[in-house]
Order: sequence, then C-alpha cells, then structure tokens
Amino acid sequence: TGNLLKLHMRSHSDERPFACDICPGKFKWEKTLQDHKLIHTKEKPYQCDLCERRFRTRSQFRNHRFLHSGLRPHVCPICSKDFNRPWNLRLHMKTHAGRFPDDGEETKADKMA
Repeated sequence: TGNLLKLHMRSHSDERPFACDICPGKFKWEKTLQDHKLIHTKEKPYQCDLCERRFRTRSQFRNHRFLHSGLRPHVCPICSKDFNRPWNLRLHMKTHAGRFPDDGEETKADKMA
C-alpha cells in the first residue's frame, strides 16, 4: 500500500519526524524514539533470565542472548579461529596484516563445509 511505501522511503531519507521531548534527539521511527527515551529514565526493561543482566533495548538484549548460545559462526580463513560476532573477526583479521591462506591449505571453515 501507499503507507508502506512512505515508510520504506523514509528509511532512505533524512526525515526524522519523532522528536525527543527531553533532548534535541530526532528519530526516523517511533520505536527508536521510545528506546532512546529509556536513556533519560535509566530504565532497563529487558532482563536476561540466564545471568540477570538488564538492557534498555530489545536489540541489545538479543545481542546479549546470542553470547549465551555458544555459537561462534564467524571463522578466520587464515588461522581458523572462530568468533561469536563479525566485528570480533574483523578486528582479529587485522592481526594477520595481509596474510592469506596458501593454496590447498585446509582451514576449520573448509572442514566444517
């Protein structure tokens, strides 16, 4: 519908129709504004049932819960070290400073395939 198209087009624009009434913050989405307002109240409504840490936003909570899963799907193609987050792998890759796997070298990622 036209309304869905309008919402989609907002994602490509600089339009920020949702303003915080406490600070100058402006946001594209109402949910983002609601999450932002929790910064001012110090409220953390999302609690992990495994370790009891609390989080302001659902996305922070989901990212945290992934740590408890034990999954480490991001594998270094050079040394086969695995990571739970893509940015940890990217940071690790800097330690190799331009090294790449030799032709025919089997990595952990190859063995898992």
